[in-house]
Amino acid sequence: MATTQTTRQPTLAHGAPVFLVDDVAAAAGYYENVLGFVKEWIFGEPPTYGQVSRGSVVINLAKSDQPGKLNSTRAVGTTTKADLNIEVAGNLAALHQELVGRGAQVDGPPTAQPYGMTSFNVLDPNGYCLCFGQVTVGYE
Repeated sequence: MATTQTTRQPTLAHGAPVFLVDDVAAAAGYYENVLGFVKEWIFGEPPTYGQVSRGSVVINLAKSDQPGKLNSTRAVGTTTKADLNIEVAGNLAALHQELVGRGAQVDGPPTAQPYGMTSFNVLDPNGYCLCFGQVTVGYE
């Protein structure tokens, strides 16, 4: 029996950033307890790699070989603020209130940005900045 190959172009289905952290278990616990993510899995003893998710957002956590060495935008000194932009479906203000209530370090209320988004940022204990936002005007 001959095998059939499709000729359609490959489609990228998912992607996930890898955040370097000093303590994978503690980082996964923060994302679970404070940001409402689900701890998908943790690998190694002591843990060296793990994954958390919330909705369709997935973040991988990897133990840094050098303590304190991070790959956040703040650590490398770029002018970009966010390490991960997360588009929120539904009530952005309610998510903000939820995360503040859980003890997240939030930079302020959801704020209209000049580039057509309303957003707020959360800084995690490892220095990674997550920007939660919604499009408020159409892209041109």
